[in-house]
Amino acid sequence: MMRKKMILVMALVLAVVLILTLMTEERDEASEQELTENGGISFKCENLEAVVRKTINKPAGEITGEDMLELTFLCSSVGSSRKRRRIESLSGLEYATNLTRLTISDHLLTDLTPLTGLTNLTWLCLHNNRLTDLTPLAGLTNLTYLLLSDNSLTDLTPLAGLTGLTELYLRENTVS
Repeated sequence: MMRKKMILVMALVLAVVLILTLMTEERDEASEQELTENGGISFKCENLEAVVRKTINKPAGEITGEDMLELTFLCSSVGSSRKRRRIESLSGLEYATNLTRLTISDHLLTDLTPLTGLTNLTWLCLHNNRLTDLTPLAGLTNLTYLLLSDNSLTDLTPLAGLTGLTELYLRENTVS
């Protein structure tokens, strides 16, 4: 009798865990749909958002997917100016699928994953960041210009398929 009760309790616990898991997945799917329905883009880095806002001339309000599709050029280079705030994340930029030229130089970038689907890029300047992994660039086959100087790169294998490159700059890296 005791064994049957244990089995019943374990079955109930398992059922509760399964229901909670399904509810969490439905909530995640609903959040993704809200993003699509609202069209609002969320940036992890407020400094990137500020550059996007300035470029699309939208100082306030929600940045929509349509706004991001209008973006074909984006440039932010801090240079020697210490007054500018540095970009640490490109999250949100993945919606700028019509982007052809991108310059994010002298910032604090470490992850290029948001660039993975930006296949219209032809010109990419990521000079003086903290980059170590170029894997997200592997599918950007329209690139003709790529500036990656002054990073922490050691492996260029992900660039092997970028046969359209006519200019590649890698100064001040530790490529092996």
